[in-house]
Amino acid sequence: MIQVGLEMINIIAEERNKTKNPALRNLDMRIGIHTGKIVGGIIGTKVVRYDIFGQDVLIANKMESNGMAGAVCISEQTYKLIHRNNFVAETFEFTEHRPCEIGTIGKTIKSYKVEQIFNEVGESSEEFSEDGGDGEYEGEDRSHHSSNTGYGNEDEIESNSRHSNSRKSEDREDSDEL
Repeated sequence: MIQVGLEMINIIAEERNKTKNPALRNLDMRIGIHTGKIVGGIIGTKVVRYDIFGQDVLIANKMESNGMAGAVCISEQTYKLIHRNNFVAETFEFTEHRPCEIGTIGKTIKSYKVEQIFNEVGESSEEFSEDGGDGEYEGEDRSHHSSNTGYGNEDEIESNSRHSNSRKSEDREDSDEL
């Protein structure tokens, strides 16, 4: 997710620099990422939609809203998860950002700004992925843990606040199966 966020920010910067439209000269985005548990489910009766809820969705949202324009900010929990894999951790540079106070849950969360470390050979995201871009993983178990609560699915995933208020096509497909 971090790599995707960084690439999105780079694309926006490229477009901003290429544009002749003065209204787009200040175009930018902030991305906040947090890892935790969510509950997702179908809501509504007339307009049915799939949404996600939970304290960790709120934290992801706060990572974005308290972040910096043109940057990816992650929570301390995501930082710790990334550092469990040295290969992944060594592809990024982390700078401590300001603490994020979340009054509704009574917590203050550390946040970190993330930047890509480019190697001298190239800048392809394929080079930074654990599987070399072919979809095959070696070594570490990549199983996804999920429990069904009867009201939705509670999953441990990376909550990206960019998606907390929007529906993705795969979410719509999942809701058809529920």
